[in-house]
Amino acid sequence: MATTNPITKRVKHKHSNSKDLLNRVGPFKPLEAPRETALSNAFSTLLSILSEYTKAEHDLEDIGYSQDPAYAAWHDASDHAQDRLIDVLRDLQNLPLEVPEDILFRRMALLLHEMRWTDGKAARYMHERLQDNFYRWFQVLGDSPTASHRKLLLNWSRPIIAAFLALPLFDGGVDDEAGPDKSDLLDIQY
Repeated sequence: MATTNPITKRVKHKHSNSKDLLNRVGPFKPLEAPRETALSNAFSTLLSILSEYTKAEHDLEDIGYSQDPAYAAWHDASDHAQDRLIDVLRDLQNLPLEVPEDILFRRMALLLHEMRWTDGKAARYMHERLQDNFYRWFQVLGDSPTASHRKLLLNWSRPIIAAFLALPLFDGGVDDEAGPDKSDLLDIQY
């Protein structure tokens, strides 16, 4: 039987309570947490270190060379960030693969390593190819919490990598006809 609330003028049905709704919808199940692995944690660390390195290099670019003692501190910070970047890239290539979704982190680390150690022209070409083919090369299948977490981390990496490649050490454009084909880096089986 329905009753009308005199204040809101809405009809309230006898069986419309939250308990009845839960019985019709089903019990609430909290989402499971994504599976954290050594590779996913290292990739997250890589992104923060890459951001730190990019900021340190931009700081050096902003002040240029100087005899100021503060310049030495900025230079040391940049060197320290670069050392940490090299270490985490190496770790990402050597850590065990615990879940299939983590292979994409290893591929991205390999691509970043190649971008870092090639000339600016080749690095910008690889980045252009990465941008054009990102969802094909770094596709995470499924909608599990782990797959969603990996998708978010990979998408989070895109602007960080773009900022990294905007550094002066990558100066130099891409010719229409030039550019090494580094797509084979993305086809490596681990």
